[in-house]
Amino acid sequence: MRHFAYFRQADGSYLREQLVDVAGPPSWWARVPAALRDWLFTRWSHLLARPAAGEVAIDVTQFDYPLGDFCWSVLRFGDGDNGKPLLDFPNERTFMQLDRRTAEVVGWWQSSRPCRSDAERLIIDVTGTPWESVYGAFGQFAHLGPIYFFLPDRQRTPAQLAAAAESLSPYDLTPERVMAGRW
Repeated sequence: MRHFAYFRQADGSYLREQLVDVAGPPSWWARVPAALRDWLFTRWSHLLARPAAGEVAIDVTQFDYPLGDFCWSVLRFGDGDNGKPLLDFPNERTFMQLDRRTAEVVGWWQSSRPCRSDAERLIIDVTGTPWESVYGAFGQFAHLGPIYFFLPDRQRTPAQLAAAAESLSPYDLTPERVMAGRW
């Protein structure tokens, strides 16, 4: 499998991502001189990616990130690195980590890559919301009928926050999936 991220040629903004299923390299590939192999790989990669007019496709397989992790990246064009385009993650986002069973805030994380939920944790992107301003607050969400509210836990320490944040690795949920989450 090869993972390609596509960017607008005009301004380097992200457009989409795609996984392409490919066969392994032929047996003679290892005997090709390195300089020629790099040139051939670039041409082969471009043929696999099939960028549309006005798109630049970058093979991002070597990062080993899940599909969707480049949604906040941009492609910079400039003089650096021999005029090659440079992939950049310019903005950090803030994520709140909740225990799915108890709706308790158990950690916070800042990352320029998306963060994804799993079976035990619900990860919510709170960038640009009022929750971002209370980064580091612990507590539990509760509800009274249709109204949800937050009960702060003033017993948690900054050391516990740091330990919780270290346990959270960069993954993502889209806002639509976050809003569909249930406790």
